Amino acid sequence: MQNTITKEIASHPSVKRMDSRISWKNRWDHITARVGANRAGYRVEPGLYAIGAPDSGSPVLVTANYTLSFDALRSSVKGISAYILVLDTFGVNVWCAAAKGAFSANELISRIESVSLKDVVSHRCLILPQLSGPGVAAGLVKKKSGFRVEFGPVRA
Repeated sequence: MQNTITKEIASHPSVKRMDSRISWKNRWDHITARVGANRAGYRVEPGLYAIGAPDSGSPVLVTANYTLSFDALRSSVKGISAYILVLDTFGVNVWCAAAKGAFSANELISRIESVSLKDVVSHRCLILPQLSGPGVAAGLVKKKSGFRVEFGPVRA
């Protein structure tokens, strides 16, 4: 299921705005996904999202396009202005996608280029979930994109 609360940010056309609040509709969707209803369609569109009012110095957090992963991250940064870079993991969560090769250095590098991240932020640091570690070669990301990878907490 696609989140529908997005709109373009005027400063850069590839950035979509997203609220950090989880609505009752989102919560109901989480329940239906956990019981298996339309689980394959429970995805967020890959791309770059703005939470709050980020600027060129705001952190860039990376996650999978599985809606539960995306919603867990966006709700945990309430009150913080940040960017969320969503990789195309075919609707699979971070840990499983890393093991299957979908949450990978190549997908991360490709997504950095497709959203023109160098034009959006002035720093060159990405914060990835710890559970993505087995799938991401941080040295390759740095070499090919110029962005340094840091691993954040397991939850969120």
